[in-house]
Amino acid sequence: MPRSTRPKPKEEAPFLITPPRKKGKPPLPEPVAPKPGKPSLAYLQEQRR
Repeated sequence: MPRSTRPKPKEEAPFLITPPRKKGKPPLPEPVAPKPGKPSLAYLQEQRR
């Protein structure tokens, strides 16, 4: 297994890599992202709290 990426949890890696990669058009209807924009950020902030 090549250690090209940092040792990140499987839950954080895809979650953090997915949003920043494509800003505007979500690849798949994530469990929390009805609309790309403020609603997503607000929902994420509330969930992270």
